[in-house]
Amino acid sequence: MPGQVTIAGGAFVGKLIGVGVGPGDPELMTLKAIRLIKECDCIIIPASEKEKCIAYRIAEQAIPEIAEKEIYAFDFPMISDKNRMLEEIDVISEKIINILKKKKNAVFLTLGDATIYSTFMYVLENVKAAGIETEIVSGITSFCAAAARIQIAIGSGNSEIHIISGNDDIEHTSKYRGTRVYMKSGRQLGRLKEYLVEESKKKPLQIYTINNCGMESEEVTYGAEQINADAGYFTIVIVKEANQPAASS
Repeated sequence: MPGQVTIAGGAFVGKLIGVGVGPGDPELMTLKAIRLIKECDCIIIPASEKEKCIAYRIAEQAIPEIAEKEIYAFDFPMISDKNRMLEEIDVISEKIINILKKKKNAVFLTLGDATIYSTFMYVLENVKAAGIETEIVSGITSFCAAAARIQIAIGSGNSEIHIISGNDDIEHTSKYRGTRVYMKSGRQLGRLKEYLVEESKKKPLQIYTINNCGMESEEVTYGAEQINADAGYFTIVIVKEANQPAASS
């Protein structure tokens, strides 16, 4: 890992690295992620304590010595009011900047990949604005791991791929061609299930639901009727048009 860098005014500061630990299976962590975690001065986690941080628990299985690292835990807000959320993230970002100003190179652990629906990206912009060096290390995304788990193609030939947040208008997304991947559906799973049941009656669809992909509690179901409306936040629903390559037998 590089040493400290200089910012305006000649001060030496650390570097912030966002590290994706993958979807759940510690064997899916990259070699670079493991190396940087071992080399860094401290770890930043998006949770009130390490026991509650899934990303930390994944990393700990691959790197038991992470427990010896200095851990900074920040409980990021999960609220619908975006302005308030950004205000609270700004406060946390300032605390992280102060950690980096102590000449500490820090790894920020994030589930899956840091560029896909991750709180880290908000922090990244604030840290970059402060003139501090940053880096992102890719991790395997949950939907790619889910597709591998059930052995289907997310995209093939000229087919389109749509990654959809749980907050999007479900009826509108049904117009998308190709493959639809619904993430972060959570409280909308019930509505999504109802809509997909009706949509399946109008045209043939291949529907796969993966809950807690890569974790011990992983569940896979097939078809709209089998979607568990109470499955929770870490549920991915993949919808493919029936003329696309299906799951391997």
